[in-house]
Amino acid sequence: MFNDLNEVLQFDVNNLPQGEVITIADSNIDANFLIHHFISLYVKGRSKVCLLCLSQTFSHYCSVAHKLGINLMKARDDGQVTVIDGLQLSQETIRPANQNSETSPLACIRNSKLDLQSLLVHITTRLSKSGCDNSPVTLIIDDVSVLISLGLSVNTVLDFIHYCQVWFCGKNGCVVLLVHDDKDTLDESNQQLHTLMLHRSTHSIECHPLPTGYSKDVHGQINIMRRELDDGRPNRNASRQFHYKITDKTMRLFAVGTSSAVL
Repeated sequence: MFNDLNEVLQFDVNNLPQGEVITIADSNIDANFLIHHFISLYVKGRSKVCLLCLSQTFSHYCSVAHKLGINLMKARDDGQVTVIDGLQLSQETIRPANQNSETSPLACIRNSKLDLQSLLVHITTRLSKSGCDNSPVTLIIDDVSVLISLGLSVNTVLDFIHYCQVWFCGKNGCVVLLVHDDKDTLDESNQQLHTLMLHRSTHSIECHPLPTGYSKDVHGQINIMRRELDDGRPNRNASRQFHYKITDKTMRLFAVGTSSAVL
């Protein structure tokens, strides 16, 4: 786990966030390492986790979790982690020979009149079979931008996230998701999705490359913003900015301007 990040967020295995929406965004840099962090945090905290894999396979997450001291395969077999293979669901839906595509949880890929509520039903049904009806569960979506890439509208994806927020946060669970927001592209849909998610999230974590260019000692810049729960507006006083460096097992945070590599 990334202890420096947990200290800033005020999270730890004995103080897991509840009822919150945490949005991770990256711009021209890969922030998937934060998905690994939150998987590790919740599994070590003995919390129930539902992992919706849209961009990476479960075996990939098992491999990375092993380096972080987590046996994710055992956690799945023990019922602590429920895995939804979004990659397989999308392939089955898109495949022309599939006669059951209209009943697929991702049927809206082929039929724009449908929405993603069927995907939520698929997820909650799997959780019910795992005995998680009344337990807090954290939903981790490894790349919600994949849904945009599959041709779904921003409103359809946003409605799905709202469904998930109501279901999971209503049971004191959380929703953690990753969205791409590459500023140098014309991908307006992901940029719009990220902007709208800022208004729904209790925590927003944004990763950017260094404005000064590549450095072997500092890998990027991270902005962390916490939203006040009383009025829902961003609290600029709770917005903090750091430089960071990733190693095999941890992440180090530096106050901006304190690393000799970027001075």
